[in-house]
This record gives sequence, structure tokens and C-alpha cells, in this order.
Amino acid sequence: MDFALERAQARHPLPYAARHLQTCTYLAGKIEAFGDHADHEAYAGSLKAKQGTAPLGTMKRGRIA
Repeated sequence: MDFALERAQARHPLPYAARHLQTCTYLAGKIEAFGDHADHEAYAGSLKAKQGTAPLGTMKRGRIA
């Protein structure tokens, strides 16, 4: 996710990243412990801070919102 957003390798990286984040959100609910890694809420919050958008997960006018 970070790679796609930071380097914009795909022609339209945001729709792909939004779909990927939706999948991650779903899967995070199935993980009991993240170990040394940040949990999904913390990661999504860091993406919000980096991208300057609303919480990620849905697309609105070509932006993740």
C-alpha cells in the first residue's frame, strides 16, 4: 500500500489502494494479535495523516475518502 501511494506505480494508484485497504480492514478483524506491528487502526491513521484525506476505504471523485 505505501509503495503504491508513494511511488504511484499504477496508472491510477488511489482506486487500487482504496480497494486494498478495504480488504485489509476486513482481514484485520480476523487477526487477534498484531505482535510488534501496528494494528490496522493505527496504520490507517498514519495513511490518513500522510495523504491528508478522510479515513481511507471508499472512493470519492478519484480520492480515497
